[in-house]
Amino acid sequence: MKCPKCGNEQAEGWLSCQRCHIIFSRWKGEAAPVSAPPPVGQTVSSHSTPAAASEPSRTPTLFGDRPPEPPRHSGPVAAPAAAAPRPAGWWVYLALALTFAAGLWWLTHPQGFAVIPGSFMDAQKQFAIHAPEGWLTLTRENFDAIVRQYGSQFPSQFTQALSAANVAVSFVRIGPPNEFAPSLNVVLIKQTLPPINEKSKLEAASAIADGYRFALAEYEQESVQIMEVDKLRSLEIISTAASPFRLPTVGEDSTLYLRYRQVLVPGKNMGFILTFTDTMDADDESEADFQGVLDSFRVLKRPARFGSIVYGGVFGGLLGGLLYALGGLLRALGGRREN
Repeated sequence: MKCPKCGNEQAEGWLSCQRCHIIFSRWKGEAAPVSAPPPVGQTVSSHSTPAAASEPSRTPTLFGDRPPEPPRHSGPVAAPAAAAPRPAGWWVYLALALTFAAGLWWLTHPQGFAVIPGSFMDAQKQFAIHAPEGWLTLTRENFDAIVRQYGSQFPSQFTQALSAANVAVSFVRIGPPNEFAPSLNVVLIKQTLPPINEKSKLEAASAIADGYRFALAEYEQESVQIMEVDKLRSLEIISTAASPFRLPTVGEDSTLYLRYRQVLVPGKNMGFILTFTDTMDADDESEADFQGVLDSFRVLKRPARFGSIVYGGVFGGLLGGLLYALGGLLRALGGRREN
C-alpha cells in the first residue's frame, strides 16, 4: 500500500500513513510521485523502505493508530512479597525509661556531701556540723550547765545571744581568763529563702547592715560574695564593728573590735545562718577553725535543685518521657510475643 501524499510503502490495513501521518479517507491532494522500482537483482536497503514487517501489529481506528497492547503472560500471577517484620526495639525503650527514671531521681533527691563522723546532728532541724577540736558545744539541753561552769569567761552579751530562741547550736573556744572567747552560732530561719543571686545578694547585705548598725558602732562590711556550702549556693558577708563587752571577772565595759563572718545557707522550707565571731586581730588559727566548721556543714533536708517554674517544667518533661518510654516498651514486648 502506497501513501498518496509521500509515496511511502507500507502494509495493507493502515488508515493513516506511517511516515507523514495523513488519514487516507480524508486526503484530497495530488497523488504522490511514483518512485522507480529498484534494478533487477538489487535489494531495497533498510533506509529506503520501512521495516513494516518487523513492527508489531497495530489495530487501525477511525482517528489513527492504536498502540499495540503489551504481551500478556499466561499462568498464575505471583502474590507480592510480604514486608519483613520490623524489629520491636524493646531495648531502646528500656534504655530511655531507665534514663528518664534516673533523671527524675536526680531531680527529686538532691544529695550533698557525706556527713563527717563525729559531727553534731540535729534530726529535727535537719543539719549536721563538726565542731573544731577543743571547742565547747552548747545546746538547749546543756546550756545552763555550761554557763554555770564557764560563765565567768563568757561576756554577758555573748551569754544573752546564745540563749536566743532561734539559735540551734553554738560552739565556743574557751581561752585564758579575761580574753574574748570566739564563737560560732547556727541560727535557724523558719521560712523559705529566696534564690541567691546578684540581686538577692545586695538585698541581704543591705538588710543585715541595717540591723547591725542599730546595735553596733562603726559597722562596716568588708565583702559580700556568693559561694557554695555543701553543694548549695550560699551567701557570705564579712563585716567588722566595735562592740562593748563586759567580762564578769573585770566588772567594767571594754570595747572590742570584732570581725563577723556570716554565711547564709538555704535548706528545704528553711535556712541557716552560720555566724563566726572573733577579734579583728585574731590569728590564722581562728580562720582555719571557722573554715573547717564551714566545710563540715551539711544540709540534710535539702531544697529543690531549681526554682518552682523551672523545677515544674523539668519534672513534667522527665515524667512525660518516662511514660512514653514505658508505653513503647509495653507495645514492643507485646509485639515480640505475638511474633
